[in-house]
Amino acid sequence: MQTRTSDRYRYSPPQEAGIDISPGDMKPYIARFADLVEDKEIFPDIKTAPIGDRQHFHVISPNAHLGPSGITTPHQFHMSFLKVPPGHGARLHAHRLPEVFTVLRGRFAILWGNQAQHHVELGEFDTISVPNNVMRTFRNIGDEEGLLQVIYDGGGEVLGEIFVQPADQDHEVQP
Repeated sequence: MQTRTSDRYRYSPPQEAGIDISPGDMKPYIARFADLVEDKEIFPDIKTAPIGDRQHFHVISPNAHLGPSGITTPHQFHMSFLKVPPGHGARLHAHRLPEVFTVLRGRFAILWGNQAQHHVELGEFDTISVPNNVMRTFRNIGDEEGLLQVIYDGGGEVLGEIFVQPADQDHEVQP
């Protein structure tokens, strides 16, 4: 079989690029939601009452860098699920890397800016990618527990530098 090319893709027969992997060898690459363990220790500075109540589950974290994770094999990103009660979210904060939010269930407001002066409301499967060093937060604006997927775009030190506003300003962050 001859290799075909196009402007964007290279079409090759499977034996040229395909790897046959057994179900047993694929196990480290599978995470089942029911098996994920809540990380109760993650981001203590931005998981504070009264707004910071949420459950944090790591789906993909290379070498379990962020904590207990379903998939710990090498990747260039971290992915977590957050279960968030109505009215709750995180404190205004920034990372040195982009953070992607996708709503899986419910409605969320994603706020950004040094005083959280900008926001967008997202419904199920809506996504926003907040650039690195931009202050950001989120709130569950629905009436029921929401589920938010968070991707930290970088395989490096996610927990390294997190910039957080003073706790006494949390009440001012409203969508």
